[in-house]
Amino acid sequence: MESHLNSSQELSLLQPVGFCQYVTSDGFALHSPALASLNLSGEYQGCRIEKGDVTLTDSFRWVSPMMQFHNVLVFLGISPLGKSSLHFLYGEPWCYKACLVRRLLVDHRAEIAISRRQVATVVVEELQAVSYPLARVLGFVAGALLPRRGWQVT
Repeated sequence: MESHLNSSQELSLLQPVGFCQYVTSDGFALHSPALASLNLSGEYQGCRIEKGDVTLTDSFRWVSPMMQFHNVLVFLGISPLGKSSLHFLYGEPWCYKACLVRRLLVDHRAEIAISRRQVATVVVEELQAVSYPLARVLGFVAGALLPRRGWQVT
């Protein structure tokens, strides 16, 4: 799967819809090197994952306090502005990829052969890839808040 959306296309498909709530349109695609290292592939309800490429076949809505936290970090001068976006006050949050991948893996945890620890590792690696401030701390918190039950691999 070689069709990656360029940044301007991604920006038009990702937008906030309330406090800590975000939505993407169908067709949203991203590549996660951290996810690619796990060699996951499959078609799941609303998305397709293959060699780190994630494509949403339906619109997707999720809650992400970490993405909302981006505004605070930018306001305090701890984080640079995100990628330019009409939908976000301080630009698109750098952590959107980690947050979206985490939510998808949690939603499909009974179908995907992945453990809680692997999901936590993916989140930390994606945050570190964009030099997100406090990446390890936020990755640890995001991993600690993962559901305890329902995983195919424990």
